[in-house]
Order: sequence, then structure tokens, then C-alpha cells
Amino acid sequence: MNVSELLDDVTRERMGNRPRAEQWQILQVLLEVQREQPVGRMKLMEKVGMTEATVKTVVKRLREAGLVEVDRIGGMYLSKAGEELVNWWKSRFEVLEVDLTTVNWRGNLLRVIGGEKILNKASAVELRDLGVRAGADAVMVAAFRRGQVELPPMTVDEVKPVLKELRELCPQCKDGDLALVTIPKSMRVPLSLSISLQRIM
Repeated sequence: MNVSELLDDVTRERMGNRPRAEQWQILQVLLEVQREQPVGRMKLMEKVGMTEATVKTVVKRLREAGLVEVDRIGGMYLSKAGEELVNWWKSRFEVLEVDLTTVNWRGNLLRVIGGEKILNKASAVELRDLGVRAGADAVMVAAFRRGQVELPPMTVDEVKPVLKELRELCPQCKDGDLALVTIPKSMRVPLSLSISLQRIM
């Protein structure tokens, strides 16, 4: 499934009109609709922090793309295609809020399930640059390998307390997973990163 193409289509300018929402916000809307469905526009506005006009435009675009359906009484829910898209994303990504006390970071951890192989296509430095372009102040890239957590390309002894804490913060992370820890705490960065990473996976 090509999530980025679907998100490109939803955010594309049409007849001089473009939604005031970025791709990561569209993904956030879909995740919230699945979590809360059926959900009304007002509740969705609260959850994602968009204006009523923006939510209205986004919902219209999502309906046109066949990703949501709207029941005027019950509210909005994901269509079969919307469920498939969100479940596909969740099978590859997970976002956690984390407090990494060893380095005094309060942010998010984007778990890329089976994503360690991305390091064959992009270096840790390139992944950090992607995170900064997505709005992060700082990015830490960690790989889960052979029961250990490593900071590629080389792990030094000084960071072992950080790696131990990362392991504790993400007990569901398994060998082959990649974790990108970003600050500040904001859904924008991990969701944007997930879209960028999907393009290179």
C-alpha cells in the first residue's frame, strides 16, 4: 500500500483550493478516527487541534478518497480502505511518548517495526537529517540487534545507560526494529518521519 501517494492526493491543490493541513495531520486524523469512531467533527477538532474549516475540508477530501464515511447522526468512521490504510501503518510504525531521563529528553519514540534494514539504504546521519527536516530539534537513531540496543554506526560505552533506558521504554521493540527518538514532544515529527521512511522502505 502506498500511503504517501494517498496522502499526496488528499493534500493536493484542486481548483486553487488546498487543505490547510499537512500530510502528517491527515495521518493523525485517520488514526484518531479509528481510535474514536464514530467521531463527530467537533471532537475530532479537539483531538487534532485543527480549525472547523480545516477539519471540514480534510473530511471532504478523505471521503472523496474513499477513506472515511460519514453518518450525519453517528459521526465519522473509517471505510474499509481507511481501515486497511491505518492497519497497514500500524503494522509498520508505533509512536510512544518518552522521557529519556539519562539525557534529559522529553519527546517521542517512533518504532519502525522491522525497520533496521532501512540502515542499508540510509545512514543514521541521513535519518537524523530527515527528523530535523520534519521539525525535530534533535534525533537519536537506535537499532535493536541480537538482543541489544545500538546507536549506529558505532556504540560507545558512555551511552550504555541511555541504551538500557531505551530498552525499558520500549519493551515491545524486537530485534530488527529501528527506533527514532525525537524532541520536542509533538506528533508532527514522528508522523512526518513515518511518511518519509515509508518512501524509502
